[in-house]
Amino acid sequence: MRAAAHNGLGDYYREKGQVEEAFWHYLRVDVLYSQDLEEQARALYWLSKLYEKKAFEGRAGDPERAKNCRDRLLDARFAKTEFQALAAKEK
Repeated sequence: MRAAAHNGLGDYYREKGQVEEAFWHYLRVDVLYSQDLEEQARALYWLSKLYEKKAFEGRAGDPERAKNCRDRLLDARFAKTEFQALAAKEK
């Protein structure tokens, strides 16, 4: 339930253009709530997108970390999750 709440906050902040706040909520899900595969997949998907842009903290994008998140998301562990399917379409 906490993973879904943090992802929900991440979505909220991302939609409001507050990408740094969104980033930290998604990262929290990836690090602390990895037992919930669907929510971790959701967090990895959005982390990959935010790492591509990373327009906060005065930094440019980080394509290597974005790729790492995408690669982890495409792992068999996340088979049949909504966000793995979405990422696979985009690849």
